Amino acid sequence: MRRWICGVTRALDGVELTPAELLTARYAQGAAQRAWNRRLAPLTPLEAFSAVQADSNAPAEIVAAALTLVPKLHAALDTAAAELRARTDAEKPAS
Repeated sequence: MRRWICGVTRALDGVELTPAELLTARYAQGAAQRAWNRRLAPLTPLEAFSAVQADSNAPAEIVAAALTLVPKLHAALDTAAAELRARTDAEKPAS
């Protein structure tokens, strides 16, 4: 397996990066960077999106990559909200 990082792209036997991987390669720091370098473990969609949001100088291609994560973020929030609703429904007294 061959890996190389140049700017914001990496070739892994000719496979292109996903948006989350692209953002991870650019923004991961500390433990997240080690996880990326050692196991190719990307940031979560929320972490990746938040990193771009905090970068006022992010180029258009990076912003576009972050925007592709929005459906995953919405789905994750919907799931979390449903789980919270289920918890409150479980606590309601029976009528």
